[in-house]
Amino acid sequence: MPVVRFTPETTICSFCGEQLAVRKSRGKTVFTLHIGGFSSIETLRECHHETCSNDQHYGSEALSKLVPHLCNYGYDVMVYIGKAMFLRHRQGPEIREELAEKNVPISVNEVYYLAEKFIVYLAALHHIRTVQIREVMNENGGYILHLDTFGDKDSPRIITGIDAISNFILDNAKIASEKCDYVCPFLTQILERYGHPIAVVQDMGKGLMNAVEKVFSGVTVFICHFHFLRDLGKDLLHDNYDILRKRLRHHGILTHLRTLAKSMKACVDEHIEFAEEFTMACGKRQSVAESRDVLLTFSVYTIIQWILEGKKLGNGYGFPFDRQHLDFAVRLIDAAPHIHTMKTMAVNTTCGGYKTLLKLDKHVLEITEDEELTRAIHAIQKDITVFDKLRKALRIAPEEGKDGLNDDGGEEDIGSIERRVSKFREWLVDTEDGKDNERYEAFIRQLDKYWDKLFADPIEVSTSHGKILIQPQRTNNILEQLFRNFKHWYRRKSGYGTMGKTLRAMVTNTPLVRNLRNEEYVRVILGGNATLEEAFAEIDSDLIRKNMKEATHSPDKIPDKIKTLIKKPNLPELLSRFLT
Repeated sequence: MPVVRFTPETTICSFCGEQLAVRKSRGKTVFTLHIGGFSSIETLRECHHETCSNDQHYGSEALSKLVPHLCNYGYDVMVYIGKAMFLRHRQGPEIREELAEKNVPISVNEVYYLAEKFIVYLAALHHIRTVQIREVMNENGGYILHLDTFGDKDSPRIITGIDAISNFILDNAKIASEKCDYVCPFLTQILERYGHPIAVVQDMGKGLMNAVEKVFSGVTVFICHFHFLRDLGKDLLHDNYDILRKRLRHHGILTHLRTLAKSMKACVDEHIEFAEEFTMACGKRQSVAESRDVLLTFSVYTIIQWILEGKKLGNGYGFPFDRQHLDFAVRLIDAAPHIHTMKTMAVNTTCGGYKTLLKLDKHVLEITEDEELTRAIHAIQKDITVFDKLRKALRIAPEEGKDGLNDDGGEEDIGSIERRVSKFREWLVDTEDGKDNERYEAFIRQLDKYWDKLFADPIEVSTSHGKILIQPQRTNNILEQLFRNFKHWYRRKSGYGTMGKTLRAMVTNTPLVRNLRNEEYVRVILGGNATLEEAFAEIDSDLIRKNMKEATHSPDKIPDKIKTLIKKPNLPELLSRFLT
């Protein structure tokens, strides 16, 4: 390992003008990408003049630009880890192997620690450049603030604000819940840093809405069309859909079908070469070379798989746009008469395929004869007619869409959408089903309540290029997509099925890394530096140490220690003893 000596660039005291004297030398092992490992020996200087009050210790600026104070890994290693983990979605062991090939030995724990440190440095740099970020947004005519939170029930939540015009993530915070009191400090911080937004786009969360009205009084608020329609659909369809789901679970039909399919798999595999001929002949009444028993087995196996495929239908929007339980139940009912026909046409009643067919017929018959289930299906289908009409009027989450939750509503004219929704409202009020129907009346009340927030006019703003009209995006999917990416990555990293533990451990400003894909943002935060490493080296190390302590703070509604206590079944007895 080579030895590299570093001496202070400053040799004259800035207070008295005398020559600085050597105080001491200190050494440490340093790892950087362009050198690998080396031993650094740094000379420190100080002023020894009797009358001078300068007590500063002068070190090497060259070394401080390579590696943070009290650290062994260079800024370039930290930036490499941060980009690999958050932009290329590499895991700790994968990054360790990549660095080993670059002659930088490192443990997995150190990789994750430096990844957190990267976020802290990025957040510090982001806040240092607040004025420059605000200037860019002012040149655009201001900013449209999209707000949303993510997290599981009973866990902290990350709240994020993003400007839809510049596409900059502006700020993040951990909050205990979406209640107004928790959201207001975050919005106040955004207000202090960036001023009032042109408009705010959000979902229908009551706490979020109250906080926006309180902090950004007078600012135009838009409701995300996707969230609005989703919440309306859940209210309309949930009760009957829940009955349907419970009845299907009561009959255990999904388990029965999978068991039957599994029992036939061996026979299907044994005659797998018949699959192509069967596929081509299916529905054409063509004769096939295989026996009737094998043909029956393939037919029964295939119709079971067709029914099960109903559980996979949908376009990736989630309920109430996708309704897999309903699709599954409808396929069961549609298949019932054909299963009965297949049973009557079977020749060999002793073969395995026929026995499976009898079981299938029995299970499907239980479904078709379940009056509560069939009533729920008819009611849901009636409500879906109403829901899908509004869905088409809003031009959101189209039934034939392929983008799933990445659908942002497209470049639709807001006036045209408002006119279509007005016609929908008139239709629902005038239709027989809409009269004296409490659920449909509630549906209309919700539509009326949020009408102004759904169909606000475009906003005129002054930019560096003159006045322009800006129409805010109709959905909050810009943030939904960000959150889904983080959920996917952190679940892959941690293996947790829920986000609770992950959010408690997550560095608050982790979403900021998305900004690094934005060339304009990178230009702004570099502030004239060529690389992130150079920009990071300018940040006060004391600030970073302070921020590292706060980075993973998790504001729970109930302190962790108290949560432990309240799980004790004999807590009242313990407390009474303690107080007496």
